[in-house]
Amino acid sequence: MILAIAMLMAMGMQSASAATEAEFKAQQDSLSKAYGKYFGLVLAYMGEQDKKINIDEFFKAFDVVMQADTANQGYMNGLFVGMELTSKMMQNKLHKGITLDKALMVQALKDAVATKGLDQSTVSKAYSDMAVLEQNTELMGRAFNPKTIAMKKAGEEYIAKIMAAGEGYVKTASGLVYKMEKQGNGKCYGDNEDVRMLYTGKHVDGSIFDQSRDTTSLNSGRVVEGFKEALMLMSPGAKMIAVLPSDIAYGDQGAGRRQSGEYSINPGETLVFEIETFAPKATEKVAEKATTPKVTKAKAKAKTVTPGKMPKPKGKQRK
Repeated sequence: MILAIAMLMAMGMQSASAATEAEFKAQQDSLSKAYGKYFGLVLAYMGEQDKKINIDEFFKAFDVVMQADTANQGYMNGLFVGMELTSKMMQNKLHKGITLDKALMVQALKDAVATKGLDQSTVSKAYSDMAVLEQNTELMGRAFNPKTIAMKKAGEEYIAKIMAAGEGYVKTASGLVYKMEKQGNGKCYGDNEDVRMLYTGKHVDGSIFDQSRDTTSLNSGRVVEGFKEALMLMSPGAKMIAVLPSDIAYGDQGAGRRQSGEYSINPGETLVFEIETFAPKATEKVAEKATTPKVTKAKAKAKTVTPGKMPKPKGKQRK
C-alpha cells in the first residue's frame, strides 16, 4: 500500500511538473477565486450574524488595501501591523471590556522602532511582558464587567434572603454562610486533610453545575477558601449547606471557561454547596479520582503573573 501511494504521488508530481504555463496560470486563477470565495462567504456569514456590518463601508476600506503597492514592503508591513493593532483594540473592547489608548500604543511603537542593536532575546522578552500584561489586565477588567457586577449583586441578595428567613444559617467573618443540618462525630477536619464526602454544587438559582456521583475524597488544602473553611467546621458524618460568596470561591476569575467565552462558574458568582462527610473506609486508599474537580484558591482581586510563569490553560473545571 505504501509503495502504491508513493507511485501515485510520483505520478501526480510528474503531471504537475509537465503542466504548461497556461495550465499553471489556470491553476493560480482557481486559487485566487477560492481565496476570494472563502473570505466573501465569511463576510456574508458575519453580516448575517451582526447586522451592524456595513458592506459598503467594508468595500471602501477593502479597496484601499487591495490597491496598495504590494511591491513596497515597508508600506505593506505598515498596513499589516496597523490592522493587527486595530484588531487588538476591537477585540479587547468587544470581548474583554478593555479600552486601549491608541495614542499611547502608536507612540510606544515608534519608540520601539527606533531601537538599535536588537537581539532575539529582547524581542522575546517584550512578547512575554505583553502576554503577562494582557492576562492580568483581562483578569482585573472582569471586576468591572456588568455581568460580574450583576452576579455579585445576585449573590448578595440571595444571602440576605436566607439570613432574613431565620432558618439557622450562620455567617462567618470571611463571609461564608452555612447551615449545619447534621452534626458529625469526633474532631473537625484540619488543613490539608483528606475528606471523604458527597457534594452537590449549585448556582443561586438552584441549577446544578457539579455533583459527585459517588463518595469521593478531596483534600481540604486543595479547594477554594470558602469550601475549605466549610470542611474545617465539619467532622465525619456531618451534613452542611455552605454558601460561598465569590471572593472566597472563584472571585472575578470564574471557572470552566468554554471556547464560546461562557463559564461554568461565572466571574463574581456566589455558589451553594450541599456537603455530606463520611469516615474514611478502613481499607480505602485515598486518592483523587479522574472526575474529581481540581480546584485552586482564588481571590477577588487580579493575580499578578510573572514572566515565564504564565498559568497554563486549565481543562474542564467542575467545582
